[in-house]
Amino acid sequence: MTFKDPYMLQYADSHNLWIRFMHIPTKQKAKFFAIVTDIGDNFTSNWNDEDVYGRMDPISTFQNTRRSISLAFSLFSECSDDALENMKELDSLIQMHYPVYNSDLIEGKSARNRDLPDNDSDKRNSDRAKEGEMRNVPRISGDSSTITASPLLRVQFSNWLMDNRINHLSKDGSSGIVCKSNGIGVKPNIDMGAFELGIEGLFWKQIDISMELTPFHTHPLGFGTNGRPRKYFGRFPYGQI
Repeated sequence: MTFKDPYMLQYADSHNLWIRFMHIPTKQKAKFFAIVTDIGDNFTSNWNDEDVYGRMDPISTFQNTRRSISLAFSLFSECSDDALENMKELDSLIQMHYPVYNSDLIEGKSARNRDLPDNDSDKRNSDRAKEGEMRNVPRISGDSSTITASPLLRVQFSNWLMDNRINHLSKDGSSGIVCKSNGIGVKPNIDMGAFELGIEGLFWKQIDISMELTPFHTHPLGFGTNGRPRKYFGRFPYGQI
């Protein structure tokens, strides 16, 4: 049985074992059939401690409980088609770490200049190159743009990474937990080798991915005055009631 045997893919699909990502501002998606090598949840309670003269114990005032998530997984490619698919999904995931701006860029041109002919663009580049006493200076477009939406993600993996308001996991990642990513690490396993696909480039047979996530919960946390969990908190954090 191969890693991406049809039976295994069907099993992963029916049991929601795909790792899914959604870029909330653009709805861009990525999914991975991968081996999870690390997943961890850290819940840190923060207290404000005040020392009082003569008192052995501090006076502690609770502030909050912060959650952080670590996620690592490995992508495997048994053939060049697998490698191309994995790289496409990985490109999409990395792109999700960037925001939305208030202007579009098409082929390196800002929305304001995208209808100008290439000779005008070349003339501007030439003028800039002369001013800097350089040749072939790359033109930077959209550098005055402002961010209109931050790169928030939804991350979904079984019951471990999910929006607790939702009873059934979706097939598109829309039921994942809302997170900010503090970064992504991409490390090919060179010892496993790669597929060389001519002008397409080099596609590694194994790529290890690591991420650190900070979740933003979309439902109330904690307990009410009656001692019962607040709405949806009863199934927090892993979907159990």
